[in-house]
Amino acid sequence: MKKRNNLLKNSAMRSYFTGNAATYLLLLIAVYLGTVFSLFIAYPWLVCAFYRWEAKYTYINGKQTYFDGKGSDLFKKYIKWLLLTIVTLTIYKICLTKNVIMWKAAHTHYIGGSGTSHYNCGIIEKLLMLVKYYAIIICTLTIGSSWAYCYKTKWTLNHTVIDGKALDFCGKGLNFFGKIWLTILLVIVTCGIYLLWVPTVFKRWEVEHTDVKYEIHFGTQGYGAAQNNKTD
Repeated sequence: MKKRNNLLKNSAMRSYFTGNAATYLLLLIAVYLGTVFSLFIAYPWLVCAFYRWEAKYTYINGKQTYFDGKGSDLFKKYIKWLLLTIVTLTIYKICLTKNVIMWKAAHTHYIGGSGTSHYNCGIIEKLLMLVKYYAIIICTLTIGSSWAYCYKTKWTLNHTVIDGKALDFCGKGLNFFGKIWLTILLVIVTCGIYLLWVPTVFKRWEVEHTDVKYEIHFGTQGYGAAQNNKTD
């Protein structure tokens, strides 16, 4: 852990998001409105445009990411998932979020990087995580939402690999709790104007607390040996 922290002190190893607040907000609104008014038909193309823009301004440990997914490819999967949801009387709906995350991860890479990208988790494992996530929120009467968010984000990133590099999240619930209340205070002081910056503020906080946990090397030793090569 000490070794990784020392590396991250180097500015070239920092993780950060440089997207413009106004553009980020407009894209979120465009995806939402475009999806609604097109009766969800335009969703694959809209969300791919958003992912592409988001990845362009995201740097993890100093490495810029990019997204190469296409709306037409997602649309085909989107139709298949929709049909499965109908056939299974909406039971398959619990897999939709997981499928979108898997598809997004598979098409996210580092510029100049190599290796494979993926999001790997079982549906039962994901459901158990969600049960714990909502239990934290409900049992603490929403006070623990910050801790629940950090737990869920860390769990998701720990199951995500970009170009052979497994991700980690070091954000703490207490820090995020303070961030939320500072944001609320700024919104009140600015009579709501600061709301325009809120999505970007939280996105930057999330990226700044994301880093590479270890690199996976597929060789004669296999995947298990790779996990022993953690940088911490």
